[in-house]
Amino acid sequence: MRMKIGLIINIFLLSISFSQAPCILGEVYVSEAANRGDPDDYIEVYNNGSEECTLAGFQLDDSEELEDFTFGYIILASGDFWIGYEDSTDSFNSGLGSDGDIVVFADSDGNMLTIILEESIATEDGVELSQSYGSDGTGCYTLPTPGESNADCVEISCLLGDLNGDGGYNVLDIVTLANCVLNNNCGGRVDDASEASLIKKDNLVSIEANGFIGGVQMTLQHGDDFSIEMTDRAMFADYLTTGNETRLLVISPETEDLFSYNGEFEITEVIVANSQYEVSVDLPIAASFNLSDAYPNPFNPVTTMTLTMPMAGDITVEVYNLLGQVVATLASGYMEASTTPYTLTWDASNASSGVYFVQADAESFTKTQKLMLVK
Repeated sequence: MRMKIGLIINIFLLSISFSQAPCILGEVYVSEAANRGDPDDYIEVYNNGSEECTLAGFQLDDSEELEDFTFGYIILASGDFWIGYEDSTDSFNSGLGSDGDIVVFADSDGNMLTIILEESIATEDGVELSQSYGSDGTGCYTLPTPGESNADCVEISCLLGDLNGDGGYNVLDIVTLANCVLNNNCGGRVDDASEASLIKKDNLVSIEANGFIGGVQMTLQHGDDFSIEMTDRAMFADYLTTGNETRLLVISPETEDLFSYNGEFEITEVIVANSQYEVSVDLPIAASFNLSDAYPNPFNPVTTMTLTMPMAGDITVEVYNLLGQVVATLASGYMEASTTPYTLTWDASNASSGVYFVQADAESFTKTQKLMLVK
């Protein structure tokens, strides 16, 4: 009697299984995979159809041989996921290559959908990305979400640019690539510089170093009257100005000169690299005292200029009329040396229209320029 009851139950269960509709390839598809992640390698299958179905007889492999894994009687509800982790029970065994691989998903009739897994990459904070796919097999890198709706695509162009693996992308990545290509050797040069200094002189910025310099990256802050011209003696030299900020790159300079300029600026960021590593650098040192051209000129009633002090000392900056009389004192006395120029402003609200002269006097330095006040 018990045997009859057991047989009846088994027949009943079999009848249920055979009555379950098989899944339709394309409505079910590989929606996510990870080929070097945390957790371990996994493949996610998603049912995008409107009905519950069975994956019985479907297959997964990393080749069209389809010898790795065949699904048993697995019911997948509409909108639900199946997750298989490498070497787990009732899952696939083929390792997914971290350098790139394929995943072949086939139905019981041998119809196949193939997705391409690109090289495994990580975010700057070390999270290994997965790759998510639509029903047409189109994929992108995403944050891992096994068993959940796929995350938004991650922009990877910048991640792939981190050639030296320091978690960022800058001139160090460029010189690393240049050295590998040009020298057929990614191990650096024996004449690499270990220290450098930036020099400002006669509206020219140059670099001095104790060895090879592979590249320079700078960010400058400046006024609207600033202009720049890059050296033409380098593998690459260019800049991008946005508002009052200029970012520039010089790769493999052939001479010490980096760029010439007009106007005043402040360096807010600088990276100097040899063939593979960052080099310590002293910020620009002006080679001499200097009083910049007043701007605007002609003016009404305010004009501004900058005073460069490469060394501390006494200095006087005064404004004279045509009779040689002092009408304004812009600076007088002891001033500290500074890598950032001092800003001097003359408010001529109480002066009459006409020609004036501003003169700066320091030890072994005198400069005079004409000013035109127009009211």
